[in-house]
Amino acid sequence: MQTWNRRNFIGIGSLAPLGLSLADLMSLRAQASSKSARSCIFVLLDGGPPQHETWDLKPDAPSDIRGLFKPIPTNVAGIQISEHLPRSARQADKYAVLRSVHGRTAIHFNGVYFLMTGYLPIQSVEFPSLGAVAAKELGPRKGMPPYILNANLDHAMGPCAPFWVRSDPSSPDFR
Repeated sequence: MQTWNRRNFIGIGSLAPLGLSLADLMSLRAQASSKSARSCIFVLLDGGPPQHETWDLKPDAPSDIRGLFKPIPTNVAGIQISEHLPRSARQADKYAVLRSVHGRTAIHFNGVYFLMTGYLPIQSVEFPSLGAVAAKELGPRKGMPPYILNANLDHAMGPCAPFWVRSDPSSPDFR
């Protein structure tokens, strides 16, 4: 809540030559504070290389735990990643590496399901994905799908379904 004092009123009065009134100022403040993120890019690279050979090498760990590759410094002090990611090393100040992610299950499918829905799978319930929840809460955007899904799923998607890429985009007959 805005507190009003002499300085506020003098500041508002100085806006009058610009054609701005108190109502205009309040409207601009309301618009500025009501803006929120409208997009999120979430990339799940299922089946990619293991973390201990890319982002979290653990060079001081025993040989049966650490990866085969050598760490290289990034442009962020104290952060090292795999020698095979030199471009990523130069841009480390532009991304976040989450090294503390863990799950309640050792089964990858269950872990991915939890990541995408916030729930462990239950046979009798299909939980909506985070994309479906965002699509429902944020509403439609003109000319844009609510979210894009590139996955093989065998269940109904519901009213907040994504733009679904059902085949392999690298396939020669992809349409």
